[in-house]
Amino acid sequence: LSSLHERTVDLIIVSGEINQAGTVMEHLFDDQLSFIMSPNHRLAGNAYIEGSDIVGEDFITYTRVPEPDREYARLFRPSNCYPNWTETVEVPEAIVEMVAAGLGISVLSSWAVSGAIGSGRIVAVRVGEQGISLPWYAVTRSGTSFEDQCNQRLATILARWCRDNGGIMRRTG
Repeated sequence: LSSLHERTVDLIIVSGEINQAGTVMEHLFDDQLSFIMSPNHRLAGNAYIEGSDIVGEDFITYTRVPEPDREYARLFRPSNCYPNWTETVEVPEAIVEMVAAGLGISVLSSWAVSGAIGSGRIVAVRVGEQGISLPWYAVTRSGTSFEDQCNQRLATILARWCRDNGGIMRRTG
């Protein structure tokens, strides 16, 4: 968000709500978190994973800071079951490559891993029996300048595109 306020970027896409003065949020889509693993992982045949399933697993994450409504708050903490925290990798594509190589498991948004799932490089299952769904938003500055108004309009167009295309961002290529 600091990059947005410092005008380094004009629009950011985030999961979860941000209640910060000076911003406007446009809902883009809702997406499930996916527990991802290599196709030959012992949990690959499960319909979903529970907290007890991840005990002792090597877990690759993009942040060790617990976020509300994510796997830590909704799966690990309630079950008092935790994986081995092995790596913090801030690039989802790098996490997918590590998981595909059998170096650990992870939890990422389904849209971010759909290409790797489709190619069979990784397998994904629900996080918990009911799953965990996250809202995704486009966030812009709430200013009234021409630039800010254009960015807000762009966020609205992006939200409409997401709604018109099944509510998810589809990867191409």
